[in-house]
Amino acid sequence: MMMTGRGPGRCRRNHAVVASGCLLVVLSACSRTHSLVNVSGRVTFDGGHCPAEGAIYFVPTRAADAKETTALIRPGSGRFSADGLFVASSFREGDGLLPGVYDVRIACVAPLSTHDASDSQSFVPEGFTPPSLEVKTGGPRSMRYDLDVPAAKSRP
Repeated sequence: MMMTGRGPGRCRRNHAVVASGCLLVVLSACSRTHSLVNVSGRVTFDGGHCPAEGAIYFVPTRAADAKETTALIRPGSGRFSADGLFVASSFREGDGLLPGVYDVRIACVAPLSTHDASDSQSFVPEGFTPPSLEVKTGGPRSMRYDLDVPAAKSRP
């Protein structure tokens, strides 16, 4: 019996090589078209430290390029602790945001009781709307977004 080198193992290797090549082409095209901008900053509460751990969310409202749609931009988020420092992430930890305009939301909640996790207090005032963030195409490769949350009224 003659071996031609066309067994199932070789076929799988060829498919893996072709798939890897396609993936690299797609990823390189995406990175050229949509370069991420590193966005970091600090969240403060009434000028001071954060009363609890929290998160900042970036909700896309408009793409940076008028030809694109918001479907081509991705939401982002970042976590912060008492120091308030965050780094925005879209696809991977700390990778930044795509160019576009984002509505910003803050979540900072702490339980009121160790026995009942559903009973919690938000430190963000109801109706508080942070200013939008615009991440520009062709602008700096990194930018800072600091946000001061006004004091929330305490619960009775």
